[in-house]
Amino acid sequence: RNKESAFDDLIDYVKFLKLQLKVLSESRLDGEETDHRFVHVEGYGHYLLHPQMSAEPLGEMMGQLMESNMQVANQLLESKGIALFPLEFAYTLLRSS
Repeated sequence: RNKESAFDDLIDYVKFLKLQLKVLSESRLDGEETDHRFVHVEGYGHYLLHPQMSAEPLGEMMGQLMESNMQVANQLLESKGIALFPLEFAYTLLRSS
């Protein structure tokens, strides 16, 4: 398989992921209307809903929230359909499937 074909597949996959992100963000926001589009923050690997939001890496923002108030961090993640599990539990699930 040549490099050109691999790059074409990669580009198609990135387009697919962008579409998935759009659909998921709309469903996670419960159809909330907004004038702002998600903005990809290059080098940080996350998207901002509003330009005024912090440009700090998302992982660091969540880490600070988890350190200061784990219950609120869990509620935020759960409201977006995300759940945190202990790593051992994830490995157990992986092995059982």
